[in-house]
Amino acid sequence: MNGLSMDGSGLFGTGIFGTGVTLTDVSSWGAGEIGVLALGLFAVASMFSSTKRAAVGTAKAYRQVRRRIAA
Repeated sequence: MNGLSMDGSGLFGTGIFGTGVTLTDVSSWGAGEIGVLALGLFAVASMFSSTKRAAVGTAKAYRQVRRRIAA
């Protein structure tokens, strides 16, 4: 956190989404803004993937327990 100025000039004072850059005008975005978008999309995709794997694993474990109880 030492390098971040937190002076309000952009995202955490880093200059990303700073002066002259708006969220709706994609043509004015630089590498930093595109990187933030890519990281956010990766995080959302990872969350859905993890949730799906957890649901499949839980359903599989439930079926195994149900079979063992019935046997």
